[in-house]
Amino acid sequence: MPRSRLFSSAFAYALSYDFGWNAFVVQNKIDPTARPQTFKQYLRRKLSSIVLEEAGRKHLTKVIAPESRKVPGLFMADISLAAPISKQDNLFRYRQGSFMFGFRCKFNPDRSFRRGHENCSLLPHLSRLTKAEREQKRELTERLEGSGLVTDVDILLNNRQLDRAAEVLMSAKAALGRVYRNGRLAEVAAAAAAAETAAAPVDADGDIIMTAGPE
Repeated sequence: MPRSRLFSSAFAYALSYDFGWNAFVVQNKIDPTARPQTFKQYLRRKLSSIVLEEAGRKHLTKVIAPESRKVPGLFMADISLAAPISKQDNLFRYRQGSFMFGFRCKFNPDRSFRRGHENCSLLPHLSRLTKAEREQKRELTERLEGSGLVTDVDILLNNRQLDRAAEVLMSAKAALGRVYRNGRLAEVAAAAAAAETAAAPVDADGDIIMTAGPE
């Protein structure tokens, strides 16, 4: 049958030259024009395979359990995107590794906050892992063979415990925010004191000359 008669539209004609489409036709050994649903299933399997293969290349995506990639309307998306908007930003940033990036540890202001540091003893622990979840964390850590850190929040997200994970991050964010604000206040006070000292009159030896204030 002439190709022009088999494929009556420009789209179908172009599709007939597509590598993925032709691979599907050969693999299924059927007339694909009669089974559009079959091709849709093939594309979903193909996309799932690609996503999981790419996820295995980076640690932050390796820790995401395939079964947690279930978001209505977003095929193979991380479960963090299923959270309410008010919680979604913190959860998604955590998965990216950018949650509270640049903020300082409450215990040691000279140290930057990192993933997993939300378990610091000075931060509130509002949601602890169950025995089953701790076992999942151990198994995942072993499976990744020490390629990176697996955190409690990772396990909560993998188990679709969005509210518990969001609660942990919100409490850490509030505590680190206070550390930041206190640090800024200390810097402002130090700068003001330095400016006042620099403006004070000094004698020949460099000592500040004490003067009486206004009566």
